[in-house]
Amino acid sequence: MVDKEFFDELFRYYQQENLVIVGGNDNEEHRRFTEGRQPHVVPTESSGVFVCRKDGQWWTLMNRFSGAKIRLSLQKDPKPYVKAKSPELVDLKITNYCPFGCDYCYQDSTENGKHGDIKKIDQILMAMDDLEVFEVAIGGGEPTMSPHFAYILKQCKRHSIVPNFTTRNHAWLKDESITELVRESTGRFAYSVDNSMDAYRIYMAVEAAKLLNDHNERRLSFQYVMGSGSQETFKSVVKAACDLHCDLTLLGFKEVGRGKGYQYWDYSKEWLNVLEEMKKDKYIPRIGIDTALANEAKNELYKKKYEPLVCFKEGTFSMYIDAVEMRMGPSSFCDTDEYVPFKDDRDFSTQIEMAFRSFGNAK
Repeated sequence: MVDKEFFDELFRYYQQENLVIVGGNDNEEHRRFTEGRQPHVVPTESSGVFVCRKDGQWWTLMNRFSGAKIRLSLQKDPKPYVKAKSPELVDLKITNYCPFGCDYCYQDSTENGKHGDIKKIDQILMAMDDLEVFEVAIGGGEPTMSPHFAYILKQCKRHSIVPNFTTRNHAWLKDESITELVRESTGRFAYSVDNSMDAYRIYMAVEAAKLLNDHNERRLSFQYVMGSGSQETFKSVVKAACDLHCDLTLLGFKEVGRGKGYQYWDYSKEWLNVLEEMKKDKYIPRIGIDTALANEAKNELYKKKYEPLVCFKEGTFSMYIDAVEMRMGPSSFCDTDEYVPFKDDRDFSTQIEMAFRSFGNAK
């Protein structure tokens, strides 16, 4: 279904007297107007379905398959867009149970961790629907071991929210009822890896479960905690992601939870240069970083002119909801005093919106 307001605004944009759209044929680029050209304001070639929502003078378009977002304005000289009216993405913790015991886990999840109340999770998902949240990143603990995991995936689909999740668990790959749900409703899932062998083993298991798709295997991605292994281990993970055509998310090391006592490798000043050197040898997958790593390397990112591609502040377009402790924060690793508790079981939409407004306010 086409959003009529977006269509009407785009149509008016095309009707401008001083607008010329240039293009070539299938075999060559148009040679006229080679200077002062701007790229097309909306994607004209892409796999997947785009959905959109409006916030003031700005539109946000999201590809429901890849998760790629485009923020654009069809107005002349719009005000800078520095914060969304409500979160585009919610990082949702559904359990604090995890049997894997990673030494560097900043969530400090254990086998004694409890699961979130499914009735309250249901209310949170309904509120996210009301607030036009595009997607949810389901985490924990180990989310696939929540007894409510399958139900939560179904509810996300019902509310037109794209569910993504992070995991270390292999067992669910042998459960056809879960894998079928993942095929039907999930945007992407990321496996936490400690080394390149983890990545290859996981890829083979996911392939055996027939969860790789026809879109360059973009459903599966990897995430790696920087400093959890040596610089050589980091490089081997990048190479594995490249070989397997999987995206890779690099996470800044967080010295909280069990991570507080972990002796991590510090290559914070070298990793960007390492990636650039590897790129020369064509070892470079599509890479994302979290805000913790972005802030750690802020000076280098500015020097190398990567800052337009990076968000440094949490709580501007996304937020964190801990459905176990029933509290909200700008991120999953924020200071304790930054959390906003849910006051009661009524009107979760307003509570989430008000909490989000208080996060990441640009000066």
